[in-house]
Amino acid sequence: MSPVLRLTIHEASLNDTRRASVQILGARWPQRSWLFSLTASIYGSYVTRRVKAPADEARQDWTGRALRFERWRRSTDIPRWLVALVLLTACGPGTAQPLPSLSPPSPPTAALAAWKDFPANANPRPIIVFDRTLEHIGPAGFTTEPDRKLDWGCNKFVLAPGVTLPATAPGSATAAGVSYRALGAVEAYSELIAARAGFASQASQCPTARPFRIKDVRWQVTGFPTDRGTMPMSAWLFDISEIDAYLGYSALEPSAFWRNRVSPEGMAGGRISADGLTLTLGTTGGPETPGPCGEDLSASAAESDTAVAVAIASRFHTPPAGEGCTLEGHFRTVTVRLSRPLGGRVLVDAKGDASAVCAEGTAC
Repeated sequence: MSPVLRLTIHEASLNDTRRASVQILGARWPQRSWLFSLTASIYGSYVTRRVKAPADEARQDWTGRALRFERWRRSTDIPRWLVALVLLTACGPGTAQPLPSLSPPSPPTAALAAWKDFPANANPRPIIVFDRTLEHIGPAGFTTEPDRKLDWGCNKFVLAPGVTLPATAPGSATAAGVSYRALGAVEAYSELIAARAGFASQASQCPTARPFRIKDVRWQVTGFPTDRGTMPMSAWLFDISEIDAYLGYSALEPSAFWRNRVSPEGMAGGRISADGLTLTLGTTGGPETPGPCGEDLSASAAESDTAVAVAIASRFHTPPAGEGCTLEGHFRTVTVRLSRPLGGRVLVDAKGDASAVCAEGTAC
């Protein structure tokens, strides 16, 4: 009579890897499964043979990468009565039951109100920008001035001798190919320093820190974060003398942006399918596992003619008494189906803050 349960242990010569599994009627249960744990203690008394596996037989590790082992295989065939005992023990009182599916949260209808006047079908569509400033520190970084890393956060800059700021732009500013009125470098620099002041360090060395010198001013197109991903815009760039770095500020006049301002950014960006109906959102949470320390996610959407608001709900699986969970974050995704294509409507979170969304398969 052929056995219905087989416990197999593979001992690999590569990296001294050791793997084990339980097989029931052809189905394989990995070493971390409950069934393996229950049968492992029985294994020793039922070893019936030890055979040399072919040296060229390919196996795969848990990452899916093919490995070739020269290994010993030990296996045991366990009688049917013992299978029944194992299954009865595993399914007895106290076994954790899977949680029911997490219901979607209530659609965040109230979050749509802030966007009721947004012209979703306008051409050009108003730009929802999340930051008009930029900071770039190159590979060399502070190599030439290693003691000045803390000074950088003090937001102290001066023009180097001979450097002047143009009062007007050399032409119209552009964003994604559309022309707008442009700021001169004088106004752009003033707004840049004012915007950075809100994040300036209050460290004790700041009052006496030496300012960094701006050695050159450039007119260039570069990327800024918007609700439709990184958008190329005309900008003024200010090169720093002491280190490999520059600061930048969008050269578009405020009227190019929705409500003439920078918008607060909401949830992590999403992806929209080619038909505009399936929205996939990224978030950070616990692992996607039904066991302890896992986390379930669900989402719902509220829609209007001008915006789509998404709420995400989560449910954490508590660990057994006396045990804890690790705190690392896992990248997770959650999907919602829209009633009609997203189009030019704004994607917002449950608080009403705009969020970035890009087409699937494109850089964002």
